[in-house]
Amino acid sequence: MAPLRVSIALLCVAAAAGRVSAAVDVPDGFAVTSFSVAPAGALVGALDRLPNGRLALFDGVELAEIDPLTGSKVHSLHTPASTVFASFVRTDPTGTYALFGETSNHEIWRVPLAGGAATLVATIPYNYACWFRAPGRAVIAHGDASFQSTRIVELDVATGATDVIADVPGPSGPVAFDADGNLYYGTNDPSFPAPPHQQTVLRFAADAVLSALGPGSLTDTQATVFATGFTAISSFAFDGEGDLLVGDSIDGVVTEFGPDGAPKGALAVESHGSFPSVGPLAFVPGNATDAQFAPFQSEDAGALYALSTDFLTFNDLNRIAPRRAVASASPPGPVPAGPFTFGIEHAPDDGFGLLFVALAPLPAELPVTHAGTTFPIGFDPATLLGSAPILLDRGGALSIAANHPGGPLTLVAQAALFDPGLGPVGTTTPLVLTFR
Repeated sequence: MAPLRVSIALLCVAAAAGRVSAAVDVPDGFAVTSFSVAPAGALVGALDRLPNGRLALFDGVELAEIDPLTGSKVHSLHTPASTVFASFVRTDPTGTYALFGETSNHEIWRVPLAGGAATLVATIPYNYACWFRAPGRAVIAHGDASFQSTRIVELDVATGATDVIADVPGPSGPVAFDADGNLYYGTNDPSFPAPPHQQTVLRFAADAVLSALGPGSLTDTQATVFATGFTAISSFAFDGEGDLLVGDSIDGVVTEFGPDGAPKGALAVESHGSFPSVGPLAFVPGNATDAQFAPFQSEDAGALYALSTDFLTFNDLNRIAPRRAVASASPPGPVPAGPFTFGIEHAPDDGFGLLFVALAPLPAELPVTHAGTTFPIGFDPATLLGSAPILLDRGGALSIAANHPGGPLTLVAQAALFDPGLGPVGTTTPLVLTFR
């Protein structure tokens, strides 16, 4: 009867717990770690993922390889001969080099990732953004001195030749290609300050892009509006599910959109400093192919990296990743006979769930999908003692007074979590409790 008495005792009373704040605000179900990567006032302006999982970042002086877990420099990739304002860095699909663009001299350089000197590829006026359509074929958005129009061109990296794909009005915005070959472009307004929430993400269909290669070109009227409501679109990235992540430099927000353009909410808000801004962006996939980059999911789904600054006091690299809720006990174990506490933290605010108690853990968590959400299950269902509903407080926490009646025992506790507005969102990490 001891296992049954303990499993019932785990379901008693809820109490409040605190939240952890960070430099960049992220929604519930995500965690952020921020690193200072350049001195205040430095002209930080380029970021991309490298084939080895690290990051390429321009810190105002050099293009460096950065450890994404510490924010520290591994080594230098390229140092310009003079001070420049970086516009982009983008790794070629072959993983052998990166293109580095800057607007001080309007130059685009090819930087070998295995070492060696960079070579000048082309001089393109007011180059702003880059994305590879295919190996050796980079699509560049660049403006003119009036900031009234932008030209999107394909650059042949081997020859430096360009081919016009589209002409669009306004200052330059970011470009990106999805897995189906559709081209995305973020519009911008020439006025300053820009009118709030008036800019859009355009999508040029893949067949239209192909028709514009060679003779002919497109205009913005041949694109569809993918998403709208932005003030100053600065950067794009795609997560592991193909969702488009959009950085808005004036609003200081990164917003997520599904492949159909449906908004999924803000992923990051930079609200600190005098002129908060966020972007460029880079997404680094995780180790688990079945994990989702979504609230309360496994960190193995990958991480979004975003540069943030107020141009005066800080330049931060922010690592944003899903965070599963955590179950813990005090004392942590082995638990002696007598009273102890069991708790859950970082769960959905005012959420609810089912708490499962079993006798044995699984060797490795088993992913189970329900209603489109992956639930990693860590207990052996064959040893399940029972389950009961739980209610979380306004801080997404639960604290339960429990009692161990005595005797050796091992239990596994894990909760399936639900958000009142989102439905099923994930599980806690399994907690193995050993009792004396």
